[in-house]
Amino acid sequence: MPLLPTCQNCGEKWTWVHSFFFVQGKPCPYCGKKQYANRRSRKIFFLISFIIPMPVLLPAFVDVSPLVSLSVLIGTFLLCSGSYPFLLKLSNKEEFISLYMIKIRHRFMSVLKIDSR
Repeated sequence: MPLLPTCQNCGEKWTWVHSFFFVQGKPCPYCGKKQYANRRSRKIFFLISFIIPMPVLLPAFVDVSPLVSLSVLIGTFLLCSGSYPFLLKLSNKEEFISLYMIKIRHRFMSVLKIDSR
């Protein structure tokens, strides 16, 4: 059986429900320390976000009814969202996907500091 994510601080395994409703910076349900999805998990979720709407394009390439296309869309969504907790790996610190994302975050934070003065 695939492993569910484990808190990097206390080592407790999260439940499927805790993992399914994960958001960046969510506190661990056991120790309360913030946990983040690691870089690899975030890349996988980014790619999955493109896979889910692909069945909408199915009728453009294959002669299928809208009902079949809708069924494939729902099935793809359920498969991807159901596997989400098993693909999630946690980290104690926020890891960015790329250097570009770090630059965007620093610019955003500097704008907030300027506006708050």
